[in-house]
Amino acid sequence: DVHRSTAERIPLLAAMMRFPRPASDARIFLDVSPQAFEVLLEVARGRSPSYIELLEPSLRTLVREYAEYAGMSECAPGCYHFRLITNNPLNTAAINRSAYLLHQGASCTTGLRPQWNTVVGDTSVPSDGQSYWEVEITSLGTAGKEFMIGVVSTQFTSLNSFLDCDSNGWGIYHNSAGAVFLRAGGANHGNSCAEVFPMENGTRVGVMVDADRGSLLFFNNGEFKMSHMTNFWGQELLPAISVYTDAVLTVKTGDRK
Repeated sequence: DVHRSTAERIPLLAAMMRFPRPASDARIFLDVSPQAFEVLLEVARGRSPSYIELLEPSLRTLVREYAEYAGMSECAPGCYHFRLITNNPLNTAAINRSAYLLHQGASCTTGLRPQWNTVVGDTSVPSDGQSYWEVEITSLGTAGKEFMIGVVSTQFTSLNSFLDCDSNGWGIYHNSAGAVFLRAGGANHGNSCAEVFPMENGTRVGVMVDADRGSLLFFNNGEFKMSHMTNFWGQELLPAISVYTDAVLTVKTGDRK
């Protein structure tokens, strides 16, 4: 038996559940390898798709074939995956003591006590090619509604502050008044871009690191909007999110642009 919320994260099963069936028989039958299907269920439950790389080669191939058929793009080879964590993976002494992580490291919030803090990805951004992920604004919250989305250097240790509090973080910032700015070095850069980059509940903020060009690009609901002014060529980076109060942000990895 599979919990409905898990099944709905597999597009093929979600579509099959929407198809009318007699109330007396709610079962769905799939002609798949039980072992391979269990791997897909683990990913649907929140386990990082990167663990597919650790599987025995023939099972890994089978899992990828089933994943493609089932519409699970996050299992495609070459996609960048990470989970949010509260410490720097390369410096475990740097710890965030304020963030609350939900959904096995896919979402983060701070709560009603105002406190800037930063969570990062558990896997460094690849040093070549393009890496893309999205951060959905699950909730703007009811208090400060301030947050930042971007990247930090692997040298970043100020996890109990915002991601650009020093020279090791860069991103895009939503303030309590709804203005949106590019950020670096603890300062807003340029005028508010909220008119062309609105953020509200449900908005998907896409982040792309083009390591070959040293570029950081931002997308709004899948549409490219702007690039950061900083040259990131040669930098070793981690995805980063800073939240001031009770906004809830959720990461989705594995998509491509």
